[in-house]
Amino acid sequence: MKTLRHQNDSFLFIRRALVILLSLIGIILVNQMTDSYLRINFSNNGEAYWKGAGHLLNENLPKGLFFIISRQFLPPFFLFVILFSMIVNDIARKTLFKYINVLAIVILILTSIFILYKTVETYPSVNDQLYKIIEMSLNWYLKVFGFYIGYLITRIIF
Repeated sequence: MKTLRHQNDSFLFIRRALVILLSLIGIILVNQMTDSYLRINFSNNGEAYWKGAGHLLNENLPKGLFFIISRQFLPPFFLFVILFSMIVNDIARKTLFKYINVLAIVILILTSIFILYKTVETYPSVNDQLYKIIEMSLNWYLKVFGFYIGYLITRIIF
């Protein structure tokens, strides 16, 4: 007869495997859906996205913001859910979070410095570079936000 501890371990393993599988499916779906969204909603099959930062927002701001938020937030979110789900030991998970948290804070500080620098550098004609600054800063802020939300969800689930 199985003990209660053994049953709980089996259930936890199944739950971890299910979360990892759903996250992998989420990464694939986000990639496929954002590619389709890009081809359908922007001219020349979304050529503006491949030209460089800011071109997509310049073409269509609301749709460009939706695309960037989807493409830059969801994959890191799913990746960090996978990462933190694979770590069984709670102490190891918290330790890894602390190390990545330091890196995330450095990224946020550097991104903020970049925004300040670019805004001051292009002050008289900041509107010319505005979409580029918005997109480049959103990319990093959303990736870090995906990390934090991924960790939070993993803590709730496990």
